[in-house]
Amino acid sequence: EARKVLRYVAAAEGSDERAAVASKLRDTYVVPFPQCPGSKYCIQPTSPEEAHARCYVCGGGAGGITLSLDTNVWTLGELASFLKKKLSMHLPLLETDEAGQLYEEGDDLDEDEVERYETLAKKRLPGMPGDGS
Repeated sequence: EARKVLRYVAAAEGSDERAAVASKLRDTYVVPFPQCPGSKYCIQPTSPEEAHARCYVCGGGAGGITLSLDTNVWTLGELASFLKKKLSMHLPLLETDEAGQLYEEGDDLDEDEVERYETLAKKRLPGMPGDGS
């Protein structure tokens, strides 16, 4: 099975230029290559898949999603749990412009980060650092 390890992303000014750049982009996979002595892997470039219009991640900014909830009732942890269970976000990262990062998960977190995020996860959304909205 191939694993995607690299995708080149370019930002261009005009849509014609962006389309020209996008036509040259490649996804690169590293696949096991046991048939060749001395080489364990093969690098295999392919054309990127088309964006799925209904996907809120790769849909090309096609509206995204809107989540309406009562911020006086929900905690940050409940929001993170909802994102994981209902929207299949495996490691949600929640942040605001004012307060920065409010919630993160992962094996690479320091103990103080884990403690901070666990504390914030128990707070209701209006009680978050920043303006809470």
